[in-house]
Amino acid sequence: MVAMETNGEQRDKPSVSAGVLLPGIVARIQKADGTYAGFNEPGELIVNTHSMASGYSNNEEATEETFVDGWVRTGDEVTINENMEIFIIDRLKEMLKVRSFQVAPAEMEAHLVDHPFFPRCVVGIPHEFHGELPFAFIVPEKKAAALIAKYPEEEAELRDIIAKHVTDHKLPYKALSGGIEFVSSVPKADSGKLLRRVARENAKKLLAERAEQAAAASHVAA
Repeated sequence: MVAMETNGEQRDKPSVSAGVLLPGIVARIQKADGTYAGFNEPGELIVNTHSMASGYSNNEEATEETFVDGWVRTGDEVTINENMEIFIIDRLKEMLKVRSFQVAPAEMEAHLVDHPFFPRCVVGIPHEFHGELPFAFIVPEKKAAALIAKYPEEEAELRDIIAKHVTDHKLPYKALSGGIEFVSSVPKADSGKLLRRVARENAKKLLAERAEQAAAASHVAA
């Protein structure tokens, strides 16, 4: 499918979609290989409309990246169904690249909500061979937090339970092989939006500290 458009009619049936395109907007769903997706196939939402801007003010680099051949690259990974409803998967800039496969943090977080631990934030940490590995920050609910505080040895078992919850239902490259960390809170903006960039930096710092501690322990043992 090259392009999609709608007359903007409202649907009576309830939906978890982001809605349909407004009249006068044409959309393409472009896959990572540059080809166009069909219905229910994921890809980047690219739109065209007579009312769109021509670029960013005083930002030539961002303009060239976003405004391409009269179309606007939204940076959103989406699917569109046969009813022309748009379903947002995640922001492309937040997608993880694991062994060249794309992993949507929002998909992983939605899966983890089935477990009694919340909020949760999944980020990618650099890996020399795989590119990135999924890493999860999780805030345990009160009973789980009390259990961890009273019996610290239970923390490792709880990590294993959560990791298995993912591996039992997701493809191997989506496993939380980067690690799982229990925290008291995850970084959020005033609007409630997860600050994934901050969480990613926190993960890198945490892993660097652990590497230093392991190196120091190894030096002492030697």
